[in-house]
Amino acid sequence: MRLQGDFYVEGDKSICHRLALTSLIASGSISLENFSTCQDVASSLESVRQLGGKWKTEAGKLTLFGAERKVASGSHHINCGNSGTTTRFLMGLLSGIPGTFTLDGDDSLRKRPMERLAKVLREMGAEILCHHHCCPVVIKGKSLSGIDHTLQVASAQMKSALILAGLQADGMTAITEKVPSRDHTERLIKHLGGRLSKQGSQINVERSSLHLDGSFFVPGDVSSAAFFIGLAALLSGSHVTAKNVLINPTRLGFVDVLRRAGARLNISQKSDAIEPYGDIECCYQGPLHSFEVSPEEVPFLIDEIPILTLVATQAKGVSRFRGIEELKYKETDRAVGIKEELNKMGAKISIEEDTLVVSGPTELKAPAVLDSYKDHRLAMVLRLASVMVGNDLKFPRIKHENMVAISYPKFFQTFEELLR
Repeated sequence: MRLQGDFYVEGDKSICHRLALTSLIASGSISLENFSTCQDVASSLESVRQLGGKWKTEAGKLTLFGAERKVASGSHHINCGNSGTTTRFLMGLLSGIPGTFTLDGDDSLRKRPMERLAKVLREMGAEILCHHHCCPVVIKGKSLSGIDHTLQVASAQMKSALILAGLQADGMTAITEKVPSRDHTERLIKHLGGRLSKQGSQINVERSSLHLDGSFFVPGDVSSAAFFIGLAALLSGSHVTAKNVLINPTRLGFVDVLRRAGARLNISQKSDAIEPYGDIECCYQGPLHSFEVSPEEVPFLIDEIPILTLVATQAKGVSRFRGIEELKYKETDRAVGIKEELNKMGAKISIEEDTLVVSGPTELKAPAVLDSYKDHRLAMVLRLASVMVGNDLKFPRIKHENMVAISYPKFFQTFEELLR
């Protein structure tokens, strides 16, 4: 069995969230090609609609219309579905907009922490109540003031929420990152005319008017593409190319790790309009060897650690992922989920304090049932692992496998097209 061929993925989920939600505080309009249809982004679009924002789809493109902070009057109960990104971004956005807003979602979202962001937003003057530190979150929009805050964890979601609040606050908002994280929000805000600058590890934001204008091709979701790229590095005879995908340096940590393990990958850039994109090619090079991931790298790998863990099960030696604390705050405790389910298949994975330890290579098997814990990334990696040993896209049964639609609705279609 091998993977062969070129493949395309829908627009990057992180960028699509930011475009959709930023339209609430912007003017003008923008036409977007390759906009994601995944469930997470749909939650952001639906929240925009509920708040009085407008968008339309026509001829395969989505057009966003800026709402200029003119949110529909009254109280709003917004269903954020499974999307922590939607929830946290709205916490920052709505803290400075008059009105009362309740943010809620599914059972998984209700277990994810919101209080650590709410606490910082309160320092800016926000009025926010989190139910048992989680959703539902109730926000009463008020006037905000800038603060000087140092992020204690590397979190692009938290950083972005503070930037969105800072755009509406009096005075300067200064955000310092001890460890860098994805920079999509900074890129977008500067492109839309926001007053944002960076000095070393500090991001400075001032009250700004944003303007949507023109058109934009949303690069393919590189985190989704990473799953097939990683599998191709494991399967003899494989040769795949992810076309027109995001190659923002803050999202290519998985490429660095695969190369350290001995994989052969080539990247060719095509454009650098707002966000750089191009093609990522992976050719099977031979058996891989173990590797180490540092705590500083984890923020750039938060969605790719599942596929890299599968890679590590087939690499010679002991691989270690250090500083995995933030994985606890995804759809499930992602590190525990990976360990439990891949070990059911014969892997040798343990967790030692904040380090995921993987010994390889190990021969994998396919038990009758696996559990994704309702985590879309875990569901994808379990199916890849299962196909490695059985070449069957339906066996074993994976509980809640339909959760792949959260981020990658065409996962199975692409898999079938590549599988030989």
